[in-house]
Amino acid sequence: SQLFRHYIAHRLAREQKVYAALDAQNACTLDALVARAYADTPEALWPIAQLSLESHLLELERAGRAAHEGTRWRALP
Repeated sequence: SQLFRHYIAHRLAREQKVYAALDAQNACTLDALVARAYADTPEALWPIAQLSLESHLLELERAGRAAHEGTRWRALP
């Protein structure tokens, strides 16, 4: 349905924002990354957004586009 296509498109667009933020701010923590990747989201919602961010990062890691060492994430080419 159109609603599902909208949610999928939104999720993919957010994943691109996450990757772009990660690439611009390499080797960063979740706190630093959420501020950049979710700049269009009210700061009061960032704790919830961080859960979504972690999901995006795990997907990017699975796809070979991101890696983490301890609490820091970095983009992979």
